[in-house]
Amino acid sequence: MNIKIYKPYSLILALSFALVALLFLLIPNQVIQFFNSLSSGIGLPLAPLPVNAFYRILAVGYMYLVTCFAIQMYRVPQQRLYAALLAHAKLFSAALSILFFIFDQPFLIYLCNAVIDGAIGLSALWFFSKLKQSDEF
Repeated sequence: MNIKIYKPYSLILALSFALVALLFLLIPNQVIQFFNSLSSGIGLPLAPLPVNAFYRILAVGYMYLVTCFAIQMYRVPQQRLYAALLAHAKLFSAALSILFFIFDQPFLIYLCNAVIDGAIGLSALWFFSKLKQSDEF
């Protein structure tokens, strides 16, 4: 497994997660409004506003945690546990998003989260499997 790919990947994830956490904390309604502006153009229902403060706390807490996992992936690449934890978090988030899209409301933000978190989760799982086999460390 090439560490030259894994470390920058981990750092990009950490920075992205931290940015998303700030967006969720500081401008959560604008995030929903952005997705709502796209939703109306493709015939999906609009997600409700305003965003509840309790859910902002949970969302920012989750993003903080996955940011920590990605930072540790960057700092300690030989410890593959962090890639496994990130894979679990992101794949579970993707699965919940799909379930909510199907059984709650077909909001675009659910679908986007399923795709994005699913891709991140699968890539973290891929890195986890490669780290397991690696003799590079």
